[in-house]
Amino acid sequence: MNTVFGWWRQVPDIRTFLVTLAFISGVLLGFNLLQVYPLNGGQILRSLLWFWVGHARSLMAASGW
Repeated sequence: MNTVFGWWRQVPDIRTFLVTLAFISGVLLGFNLLQVYPLNGGQILRSLLWFWVGHARSLMAASGW
């Protein structure tokens, strides 16, 4: 399929660009899943704790208080 469009001959650095883009995306995914409250990992932790300890205590636990 890539030979049909000829992208590899026209833009030889497209593979490097896509690998770099995938690496940056993976780093951002890992950073975003940290268990710090404003990030998504902290939100997931707070949501899971909410069922067992309630809203206020789960917020305090996720934010580190």
